[in-house]
Amino acid sequence: MRQRPSKRQQINRRARGVGTHVISTLHTIRQTAADLGLTRSTVYRDLTVILPSVDSRLARQVAKVLAMNKYEASLRGGLMNRLAWQERRAKKLGLTG
Repeated sequence: MRQRPSKRQQINRRARGVGTHVISTLHTIRQTAADLGLTRSTVYRDLTVILPSVDSRLARQVAKVLAMNKYEASLRGGLMNRLAWQERRAKKLGLTG
């Protein structure tokens, strides 16, 4: 009879799967959570707390992807802020209808 994996083994296996998914898709934590049907906090914990102790090489690769995603998010945020201010200025000057 085959023995069921322990809860810790299941969590470690899930963390590896989540890490592999992030690397193969370059998705953010939010996108990964939606893809895998997990909560964002579970994905974040798996990637930042559990994965480094299970597979440090995979964890370093995942950290690079997450850092890239964070950098891109800051760029998008800055761009949206700039566009919003340009729109406000155009309205103030009566350039939009």
